[in-house]
Amino acid sequence: MKHWGLFLFALAFAACHDDNQPEPQPDYYITPEEDEIETDCNGVKQRIAVSSNCDWHPGAVPEWCVVQKITADGKEYLDVEVLPNTEETSRDTTIPLLYGRRIATATLTVTQSGKEPVDRLKWSLFSIYPVLYNPDATYEVLEDNITRRYRISGKAVFTNPSWRKQIFPGNAISCRSDMLTLTDYQDKFTFNPITLCTTAAVGSELAFRDLPEPSYEKFNEWIREITVALPKEGLGLIYNNIPTQYYSYRHLHLLGVGNLGLKLDELISGKPYTEKEMAKSTGLIYDFTYNWFSTIMDFPDKPINETISDEDRRDLRFINNVYFGITALLLVETNYGYTEANRVTRKIMKGEELNGEETKIGNDLTAYYIYFDKSGTLRTETGGRILIGKYFHDITTLEGGIVPLCFTTFTASGNEGQMEITFDLP
Repeated sequence: MKHWGLFLFALAFAACHDDNQPEPQPDYYITPEEDEIETDCNGVKQRIAVSSNCDWHPGAVPEWCVVQKITADGKEYLDVEVLPNTEETSRDTTIPLLYGRRIATATLTVTQSGKEPVDRLKWSLFSIYPVLYNPDATYEVLEDNITRRYRISGKAVFTNPSWRKQIFPGNAISCRSDMLTLTDYQDKFTFNPITLCTTAAVGSELAFRDLPEPSYEKFNEWIREITVALPKEGLGLIYNNIPTQYYSYRHLHLLGVGNLGLKLDELISGKPYTEKEMAKSTGLIYDFTYNWFSTIMDFPDKPINETISDEDRRDLRFINNVYFGITALLLVETNYGYTEANRVTRKIMKGEELNGEETKIGNDLTAYYIYFDKSGTLRTETGGRILIGKYFHDITTLEGGIVPLCFTTFTASGNEGQMEITFDLP
């Protein structure tokens, strides 16, 4: 009897023990159809099918990667949007797919390349040229592996203020320049009479002018008569609404010399870029041109009396058209990005109200206004938001001085000429 009691007790204990055993768990799984996304800097949107036997969800991801679980037609998907990469460095992340406390997991790897490296010495043309310029710009790196030698050729060249007395119809010049100096042949040849006309809306007595020979003084006298009689209308306003970006004062020097023959870095800082660098990270250049009128020379059969040698003929050019108008630059420097700074600068120009964040950006802007006054003298002013407003007021009311903007040339044979600018950028 004693043994039977022990047996029944053990049986009861075993039965109780079996009732408390947990039921075996199923094998949960999460299987995405793809486990990797590769994209370029532009980003991508992709829908990936996911098979599973559990209620999974995507885990945390960085801001540039947007993920969402989607159910469609009884199937589950993961929608992935990789946003554009505005940086030059590549980036990657892992998207976790989870169920419970890591009862089931899967991962999806995302890799995105960076954007193409920005050439922080990129050459670009200002909109300041009011005629077809058709530039061709190249450069070579010299033996020191630092200095760049630029060659820029085109049909029209901006009139550097230091050249002004050399720029008049009929003058013979070299087609090669460093944009800071210009070689002419006023003393080498004797010139024949020329006939000039203008596109300016003036009376017939001013529309044409005969000169016994090309002359800066006589040409400038005629121009003064034209500007006095000039109505306030011209050939067209060119206002650059998309500013050119510069990344350093070396870059600014390149843009200034290559476009205008002006050392913009020295104009705004008082020192060459080799001695002083810009204090802020982003620079914007707004340029404006009002092409008021041009003068045109009726190219003579024989512009000079002398026979032109083959050596001279190669580089010799005769100034044909000279374009006059008003031009100005606004340079803006900031520690904010290009897009934000441009948006706020344009709102300031138009006198629009700024919100709180825009006010912070506006207060960070340093502005430089470069223009020609009524006497044709180059001026530079430094300021902030008020100066930005002044720039916009002046260009919309045509307050600047009328100056020679650019010129074109003919060859000795009377064909359209090209000018070639060569300069070094240490």
